This record gives sequence, structure tokens and C-alpha cells, in this order.
Amino acid sequence: AASDRTQFASRMASRPQLRLAVRDTASLAAVRDLVADVTLAPDSVHMLGRLHAAAPTRPVVQLLRRDDESALPPGTGAEAVDWPAMTFADRLRRRARRTVVEGAVTRGMNRTTDRWFADAAARLATGVALLAPGETIVTDRLHAMLIALQMGRRVIAIDNANGKLTSYAATWLADLELPLEFAPDLQTALEMV
Repeated sequence: AASDRTQFASRMASRPQLRLAVRDTASLAAVRDLVADVTLAPDSVHMLGRLHAAAPTRPVVQLLRRDDESALPPGTGAEAVDWPAMTFADRLRRRARRTVVEGAVTRGMNRTTDRWFADAAARLATGVALLAPGETIVTDRLHAMLIALQMGRRVIAIDNANGKLTSYAATWLADLELPLEFAPDLQTALEMV
């Protein structure tokens, strides 16, 4: 939105040491005139290579957004899952673990590299486990699309509210032969399965 761009320009873009990496050409075009040092870079999920997962057990898994970035009407996709939200209890357990195990008392303290990698591996394993049952993945989340493709699954993507999925695919995936199709809405996506 225009207000987000104005706020970014006033709060961040004027910093002399700012270096910015963006994931797609639309984002690059949006900030090129604001940031002197901007780089186009693919998502790091591609560095993982082929992701191994259990064999599919059903025709489709729907993983759909439940937040403000969703372009789907409220209540759409009742059978769908989403990335698990972190509850207050989850945050409390994580804070206690960090305090006891890592000695980190405040959020601003650096975490160990091993802890970052362990947390990232756990999040990835959760994502793979959510998607693995489906032969086809229907999603409006960029990382669900990318992880499913890394797993070798067929993906039917529905763009989110800001066009993130189509923009990313046009930037990085257009010249590849991938099992990726786009649908304008959930009903069409499910008909394509």
C-alpha cells in the first residue's frame, strides 16, 4: 500500500548502510528508487535441494492462509490446514528453554547458531509433515508452494492478497518445467485436482 511505502521510505530507506534483498522483480521495482543497494535474491528454500517426505496418502492437501494476506473470502477452505500458530504457552516454553539452556534473558541477545539451525529444522519438518500426505498441494502460501515443489509434489497455487506467489513464480520459476499451476480461487483449484 502507498502508506506502507511512505512509512518504509521515512523510517528505513534513508539509512546510509541499508542493504536490502527482495525475492521478486515486482518488489525490486517497488523499492529500486528508494534504496541504493537492493539485490534480487531467490528464497533460501532452494538451497535445501530435494526434500524427502513420506509417500502421499490422499489426493490433496489444502494449506491456506488464515491471516490478512489471504485473498480468499472468510470461511473458505474449512478443510484446510495452515502453518501452526505459536501459542502463548509455546512462547513461554521457548523463552524458558532459551533462558535455561542458552542463558539468553532478553529477546535482543544473540542466539547460538546451533539453536537457530535446530529451530529452522523443526519448522521445516513440521511443514513437510503437513504437506506430505497430499499428492497435490493447494495453497496460497509461498513457502508451502516452494516446499511442496522441493518435495516433488504437484502444486496448484492461489495468489495471496499481494500477488506474492505469481510474482515469485514469474521471477524464478517461469523457465522451469515444474508441476505448478495457478488457479484464480479455491473452487477452481479443487476442480483442477
